[in-house]
Amino acid sequence: MGWFEYSEEPKDDADKVSVTDVVLKVHQFKFRGIIYECIGDDMDFQILQFNHIINTSDWVTMENRIINQLLFGPRIKKIN
Repeated sequence: MGWFEYSEEPKDDADKVSVTDVVLKVHQFKFRGIIYECIGDDMDFQILQFNHIINTSDWVTMENRIINQLLFGPRIKKIN
């Protein structure tokens, strides 16, 4: 078998990748099954804020921030 051939089967379900899995872009995050994308001039800062909220599991802040940014400022948009 050459160096580019790989035929080993996944050892468990954690090694399998579903066709429905989505690769997120740099300025995207997923919350409750919906993918959002940070837009605008400060999108680097916004994605840092959202990632911090996700890492600290502050779901109330996450929900409030998403609602406010969708209603009052074009800082994020729904992708799906």
